[in-house]
Parts: sequence; C-alpha cells; structure tokens
Amino acid sequence: MPPPCTASTFPRNRPFWIIPLLAIAGLHMREIMGYCFMVFFAARLVLSGALLIIGG
Repeated sequence: MPPPCTASTFPRNRPFWIIPLLAIAGLHMREIMGYCFMVFFAARLVLSGALLIIGG
C-alpha cells in the first residue's frame, strides 16, 4: 500500500505561510493562486505516473 500523500501536498493546500511574503513583495494572493494550482496538479501527475510505473 503506498504511503499517504498528505506530507507532500500540505504546503500547496495551505499557502497561508506565504501571506507575509506577499505583503513584503507587494503581491496579492489571487496573483499567485493560478501558479499554485498548476504546481499542485503537475505534482499530482508526476506522483500518479511514478506510482503507476513502480506498481505501488
């Protein structure tokens, strides 16, 4: 049985640690959420492909 993926998806699901950095940079959350979703789905595809290849 493969290990749960919560450790790898935790920072992407809860991006609240970046709010102070956004304030310093002068950006808004909506300006980076598209990037966060793209990274999340790309990581999911890579993980799913690796699990299919490995047979886990």
